[in-house]
Amino acid sequence: MLSCRFGPDKCGAKNKIQFIIQYKNPFSGEVEEKQLVNTPNFKMDNLTHNYMLMLDNKGNFFIQFDSMLAKKGR
Repeated sequence: MLSCRFGPDKCGAKNKIQFIIQYKNPFSGEVEEKQLVNTPNFKMDNLTHNYMLMLDNKGNFFIQFDSMLAKKGR
C-alpha cells in the first residue's frame, strides 16, 4: 500500500510544497507516514505553475517547480 500527497500548501503566512507519503512497512505491517522536512517555498502570484514529483526505485525523490529542481533527497 502506498499513498502520496503532493503539491503547494498555503497555510497562513507560510507557503510550501508539501510531500507526504504513507506506506505499509513490510516488516512490522504498520502503516507509516513520512513528511518532507525543510520544504521548498513556491511563488505567490496569479500565474500558473508546474509542480512535479519524481520517485525512483532506490527511494530517491526529486521535486521540480516550473521545470527547475527545487529539492531532492532520500
